[in-house]
Amino acid sequence: MLTLTFRHMTRLLFLSGDASLGKRTLKVYAQVVGKAWQTQGAQMCEETDTNENWVEFLVFGLRMLCKAAVSTPGTEGMKDARDAGELVEKARTRLDNDDKRLMAHVNMTEGIWNTVMALKGKRTVLVVQASSNSSAQFLEQDPFTRSQRLEKSYNLFRSSVEAYPTALGYFYLALSLARAGALQDLEQATVYAGQAVEDNSSEVRYWHLLGILLTATDQWKAAAEILERGAALDDIEAPESVDTNPESDRNYHLGIPVWDQGYRTNLGEADSFAASTARPDDLTLTPTQPYRDETYVLERNSQQMPPSSDLLGSIVDQCWPLSFEIVENSLQLRLTQVYH
Repeated sequence: MLTLTFRHMTRLLFLSGDASLGKRTLKVYAQVVGKAWQTQGAQMCEETDTNENWVEFLVFGLRMLCKAAVSTPGTEGMKDARDAGELVEKARTRLDNDDKRLMAHVNMTEGIWNTVMALKGKRTVLVVQASSNSSAQFLEQDPFTRSQRLEKSYNLFRSSVEAYPTALGYFYLALSLARAGALQDLEQATVYAGQAVEDNSSEVRYWHLLGILLTATDQWKAAAEILERGAALDDIEAPESVDTNPESDRNYHLGIPVWDQGYRTNLGEADSFAASTARPDDLTLTPTQPYRDETYVLERNSQQMPPSSDLLGSIVDQCWPLSFEIVENSLQLRLTQVYH
């Protein structure tokens, strides 16, 4: 129960915005469970937690520390980045190589960590004598480790989506190819960004990235349409302004799912489930919202409760954005629209 408490406390603290206290409980969990694992001679028990929980939680902690490192200006976030690197090694010690899902998540998260280290980087202080009485200090990133880390990040992202494709994996893979450098490939990055949108059409960041990449490749009309769809996610009236005409070229060429009054179309084809289960409005007799039958946690005549560990699902498959991140992502997309 102690390990379960630490895992839930860390998740709740992070999602509530208290990242500082969340990082403390994360470190306590890693120390307590890690020491118990060593004491028990690499044998599982209640104190050591299961291998799956250990790996999943450290992956979650890695993302949390990397996000904290990026949000901290200058070199102040390097401590969080270094702590994240230690979690990568600890996660791999109990990782089942036959579990493709966990392997993919660990590779993706290690790729994120290498990207953070490349962007924050090892910094060297250069002192330049400005005059006989004063000096100026300049900071520059280490150009040697940066290119190596970015290349390693790309390889990790690619191996992640090859083993277990996810929308988040395609998103980071597209980012790695969009970044300026030897690996830059805007056309392939656009393909991966489009795949991320198709796998998860409710994430604003994916639409934003796809719109930027289309702009970079001079596909202005398609970029404008993609940005409009992304901006429509937080707009109540958005479904009325989305074109779902099956003859529309963009539906065939981009293959991106869109919504219109309870109908979901992809490549010009209607989703039979959404269309058949739409609840008609009493006045207009037109489908206004998807309708699904009620579902229950317990089946009829159940004799026991499911374990509490199954109630929230996997901690790595659910990446909830914080409230300020939702606003920030939407604002960035709308700013791109203004300058488009």
